[in-house]
Amino acid sequence: MRVPRMSDLENRLRRLTRRLPHATASARPGRGPYGTAIHPGDRVAGPAGAADGLPRVARRAKGCLVSFLAALGVLALIVVLAVACGSSDPEATSTAPAKRVPKVTGKRLAEAMEILTAAGFRDIKPRDAAGESRIIVNQTNWVVTEQEPAAGTRRKIDLPITLRVRKPSDGATNRPVVKGVIPKVTCLDLQTAQNRLQEAGYTNLVSKDGTGKDRQQVIDRNWIVTAQSPKPGTTPAKDKQITLTAIKFGEKTKRCKT
Repeated sequence: MRVPRMSDLENRLRRLTRRLPHATASARPGRGPYGTAIHPGDRVAGPAGAADGLPRVARRAKGCLVSFLAALGVLALIVVLAVACGSSDPEATSTAPAKRVPKVTGKRLAEAMEILTAAGFRDIKPRDAAGESRIIVNQTNWVVTEQEPAAGTRRKIDLPITLRVRKPSDGATNRPVVKGVIPKVTCLDLQTAQNRLQEAGYTNLVSKDGTGKDRQQVIDRNWIVTAQSPKPGTTPAKDKQITLTAIKFGEKTKRCKT
């Protein structure tokens, strides 16, 4: 086996160190990559002014990018809030044409609905003016007392119009019921009249058609009482038959507003 000479080993080591300049820089005195003097054990740093290994220009660019993204986020938030606030106003977002709202107060709900629909309005909302949330079954039984917006107002046809309605018999039940005394029930709807009589203790109740046509009172709330027998204020026996004469809402009568 041939033992290499010392000169051969030195030549090989010299060639190896030429291929690894940074390694030799950290192992023996010499010059660093940027011409600075280094000694064994010294840490070879990056470019001057780059504490974290990034050039100063790169750090400035990074800071500008962060600021730009933050500003962009704030701008996006402002736009979202502006759109959200604007969309809460249907008047501002509606593109439908506007027309003048016709006057319908004092009219039967059925007629008021026809007038508004003919004028082009699509969203008509009747509401119980008494605040009792009563269900409107027959529109003829109800009268418009208020409208919103007011008559003559220009309103886009796809926006809602609210009609507050009452029955002609509303307000006729203010007097308290006394047990054993016939209460006044004329001008009330037939159902309410029966309820008040039963509250007074009278359950033998019959009703008849006031027009003489012998029609059946199928839905009592569609009828209004025009006469009652016995008279109100009397005190008949509890089993006395009480007769109520009624006509449909909207039919003419001199005794009650229908």
